[in-house]
Amino acid sequence: MNLPPEGLCVPCTYDYARDGDTIVVVLRTGQTCAVRLIDCWAPERRTKEGRAAKRFVEEWMDNTAMPLHAWFPLPGTGSDGRVDITDLLKSLTFDRVPGRLFVGTRDMSEELVLRGYAYESREKQDEALAKATKIGRPPKRPPKQSGP
Repeated sequence: MNLPPEGLCVPCTYDYARDGDTIVVVLRTGQTCAVRLIDCWAPERRTKEGRAAKRFVEEWMDNTAMPLHAWFPLPGTGSDGRVDITDLLKSLTFDRVPGRLFVGTRDMSEELVLRGYAYESREKQDEALAKATKIGRPPKRPPKQSGP
């Protein structure tokens, strides 16, 4: 495990997985927090692959006795230590806080990528989608439905 740069590391407990890359935890302060995993891009939950990623997280969390910690970058730092506060604030979407979750010493983002449930960047996810579409596989995103 590579330790992240400076940041705030807080003990927490697992509440539920919104999808493969957004995990809701309860911090030791009692606050509920949705953590958007840094360096982890799981397929959308409406896809078969997205449901598999969410199921992996749920099963892992339901079957572990290891301590869980949430890590959040300090203002002025990011996953690579070079993101400023403006970039960090731009990444706040859908009431999620960017961060990492550690199960014992295992980084959840790294585990999801290593096991094939997620990509390490949005660009790699888009490349995989484009390649799948180009070689005749159906796109991973469902087609838009027409109105009633």
